[in-house]
Amino acid sequence: MLTNTLADEIKEHLKKVENIVLKGKPEVVEFVRSYTALIYDYKMVGLIYDYYKENVEVLQENRLRLRGIDALVHDKQVLLAAFPNLKTKIENVIVSGDEEEGYKVFRRMRYEGTNTGYSPYGPPTGKELGNECLGLSMFYLNKVDGKWKITFEMDMKSAEWMKEVMTNK
Repeated sequence: MLTNTLADEIKEHLKKVENIVLKGKPEVVEFVRSYTALIYDYKMVGLIYDYYKENVEVLQENRLRLRGIDALVHDKQVLLAAFPNLKTKIENVIVSGDEEEGYKVFRRMRYEGTNTGYSPYGPPTGKELGNECLGLSMFYLNKVDGKWKITFEMDMKSAEWMKEVMTNK
């Protein structure tokens, strides 16, 4: 049954992110892969509150700057509303740093999905992202009050391609 399979997948990913102890690069890679799947693929946007610092700053393409965790949550909700079937495919995760100083993480992934929901550009178009939409991120994972949090992020998507998919031009 599909729902059982999805529930098992979610549980498996949650095990990898709950009460994390990031003692090395392999654990950080597993955390990033599971965390990304939970947020984007399983639409668990509320987890952002658990893993981002409250006053996080996120720099995006086209000189966009998100300040604070609520702005980041809103940004992800807008994306997922426009592409309800959005899936990510992580191609590479590079980690530098250590448990004492924190980690600097680089993530390269692809977004796949169909614009079947309303977006900032208007009603759904039914167009697909295909394999053309690339996402590149760099973020810092540091301990904040004894918990691992993302404290700063630079996140760039193929914004022009997404805009083209979300418009009827």
